[in-house]
Amino acid sequence: MNWTKKSTSATLLVFALLNLLLYKAYETTGRSKPSSEPELITSISKSYQEKRPQVVFIGSSIVGKGVNTELFTKLTQMRSMKIWYAGGMSACWYLMLKNVVLQQKEFPSHLLIYFRNNGLTDPMREVMGHSREAIAGLAYGDEPELDRLVYIGGASRTEYFFHRQIPLFRRRTEVQEILTNTTKFKLVAPLVGQSQTELQRALERQFHEEKLDATLATIRQDELEKRLQENMDSFDKAVNKSFLPLFIELTKKHSIKLILVRNKTSRDCLGESYAKDFSAYFTKMRRYLKKHNITMLDYSVNEAIEKRHFGAGDHLSHEGKNHFTKLVAKDFLQLLNKD
Repeated sequence: MNWTKKSTSATLLVFALLNLLLYKAYETTGRSKPSSEPELITSISKSYQEKRPQVVFIGSSIVGKGVNTELFTKLTQMRSMKIWYAGGMSACWYLMLKNVVLQQKEFPSHLLIYFRNNGLTDPMREVMGHSREAIAGLAYGDEPELDRLVYIGGASRTEYFFHRQIPLFRRRTEVQEILTNTTKFKLVAPLVGQSQTELQRALERQFHEEKLDATLATIRQDELEKRLQENMDSFDKAVNKSFLPLFIELTKKHSIKLILVRNKTSRDCLGESYAKDFSAYFTKMRRYLKKHNITMLDYSVNEAIEKRHFGAGDHLSHEGKNHFTKLVAKDFLQLLNKD
C-alpha cells in the first residue's frame, strides 16, 4: 500500500513538473508562442519579394501538387507564385494572406484560394499535429481572429480547459514526435548500421508519394471526407464562424481580386461524386459569394479532368498538374477579358 501511494505521488509530481516546464512555451489559447519574426513568414516573404507576383495561389498540397506557376505565367503573361503547406487548411491560408501577402510593398492583383468541399468554412480542420508547425511559423503573438475562430471559439469547454491549464496536453503531438524520433534514431538506426541522415533518406525514398498505392490512398481520403461530412454544418451556420468573411474583407480592402477554386477529387471521377451531398451547401455558398461579388471556379464536375490525371489520393500527377493549370489559366484569362 505504501509503495502504491509513493508511486502515485511520484507520478503526479513528475506530471506537475513537466507541465510547469512547458507552461511558458505556450500562449493560454493553446497555440505555440511565436518568435519575434516567425520563420515561415521570413522565408516566404523573401521568395515573394524576388518573384513580385501579380497572381498568388494559396492552399494545401493540392496547390503544391496541382499548380505549375511557370506554365501559368507563360500562358497568362502574369508573374505568379504559390504559397502552400502540406495539410494546411483555412487557418494557415488566412495567415498566409494576412501576415505574408498583405505585409509586402506590392500586392498581387489576383489571389486564388484552392479548396475542396467545405474546407473554406471549417476553421478547425488541420490545426493540430503537423499543421500546428505551420501556424506557429505564420502567426504573431497577437492573432485575435485566429484565436477566436480556432483556439477559443472552436474548442469545446472541456478541450479548451485542458488546452489552457495543462501544457502537457497542448504539447502531446510534440511528445509523440519525440518518442517517434527516439525510437527511429536511437534504436533503429544503430540496429541497421545507418546514420540518422541515411535512415531518414531511406524512409523518405521508401514512402515517397510515387510509391504509394493510389487506390489505397484514395480509399483513405474518402474515409476522411465521409467523417468530416458527418459533422458538417450547413453553409449558413458555418460561414460566420469561418475565415471566409475575412478572406473577402481583407482582399477587398486592399483591392485584390479574390477567386475561389473548388478542386475536383479523384472520387468525383468515378461517378461517385460528393456533389449531391454538398448540393444544398454550395447552393447557399454561391448566393453568398454572388452577394459579395466573389468568383468561384468550380471544377468538381469538370469532365476534362479525368481519373488518369490523378496520382495518390487527390493529388494530381505531373501530367494532371499541367493539364489543370491550363484549364485554370484559360478560365482566368476569360475572367480578365470580362473585367
